[in-house]
Amino acid sequence: MTKKLKVAVVFGGPSTEHDISIITGIQIIENLDDSKYELIPIYWTRDNKFLTCESYSKPKEILKNITNQNINVTWDVNKKALKLNSPKVFSKNKTIIPDVIIPGLHGNPGEGGDFQGLLEIFDVPYAGSSMGSSFVSMDKNVFKQLMKANNISILPWQIIEKSEKSKTKIKFKYPVIAKPNSLGSSIGVKRCNSEKDLKEALELIFELDTKAIVEPYVEDLIEINCSVLGDIENQTASVCERPVGKGEILDFKDKYMSGGKSKVGKKVSGMASLDRIIPADIPEKLSKSVQEICKEVFRIAGCAGIVRIDCIYSKKTKKLVVNEINSIPGSYSFYLWEATGKSFTEVLEEAIKIAFVNHQKKHELTKTFESTVLENFLGN
Repeated sequence: MTKKLKVAVVFGGPSTEHDISIITGIQIIENLDDSKYELIPIYWTRDNKFLTCESYSKPKEILKNITNQNINVTWDVNKKALKLNSPKVFSKNKTIIPDVIIPGLHGNPGEGGDFQGLLEIFDVPYAGSSMGSSFVSMDKNVFKQLMKANNISILPWQIIEKSEKSKTKIKFKYPVIAKPNSLGSSIGVKRCNSEKDLKEALELIFELDTKAIVEPYVEDLIEINCSVLGDIENQTASVCERPVGKGEILDFKDKYMSGGKSKVGKKVSGMASLDRIIPADIPEKLSKSVQEICKEVFRIAGCAGIVRIDCIYSKKTKKLVVNEINSIPGSYSFYLWEATGKSFTEVLEEAIKIAFVNHQKKHELTKTFESTVLENFLGN
């Protein structure tokens, strides 16, 4: 009998996107083949604890079981192991060494590189982008600077620091879009038609982030999203989608509380619940342009695994610009891959394979350098 790979799926985290992350984590567990994998659900609580459960019958009962069983997870860096500490007096504590970790995390610190840095120290394969790529993808200002340096079309932007909010003058004409610099799920995003609107928007943003991004509002726009799967050497783009919001901009309610249904009529949750047109009802030439630019953005940012890149097309100017990148997209963008011909299970398995390949590449690098510097310093 082939030994099952131990796959730890981490979700939750001390983030404003905590609840969305739980949905993504459960969706990942639902779609991993438990005949191939020993699945270890790990819930990262809002107060920075890691918890798990010994068993569950249905994926949607995982959170309830974890809360009831309250098994604390600690990270043993030296042994590359997870220690499961049961609160039950007569229960034997366990040590599990995961073969691979899948982060189902959204927002900082789970998506922005902090958690990936822990896994680098932990030295275990993990799905998705590296610590550096995750940071670049999460920080909108850094991402825009990187894209601009590589001649990728983006919207002009202005950064407002929390400490400078009362002194900063906006260089764009109203209306503008204001949003947090390092947040996702459209939390804190607002169209501002006046200085008063902007001031109100910044009050909320600076409760969530230390920096705000302000961009010009694009009239008569089409939002076009595309997912990319691969690594720095090989990338595959999904079909494009056109999200459909009920207001002038897509907000949290549009994305996660629309009550959408899948193609087979099942009610879906998370990012999959957004009303959308797949494939996007746009010319084939534009669709191919989006796919190619998204693969280029993926390469420039040094991403791996599954990402989603959001673009904006102006019907007035006929100009396509990259808006932002999501290194761990909501619901892992499985709905885009299903429409492309890959099941969620297949996409997750490819992400796991990429995780092992990238981990091996890191181990092939030289980590030592012979020199007499230390001997000279110590006087030997």
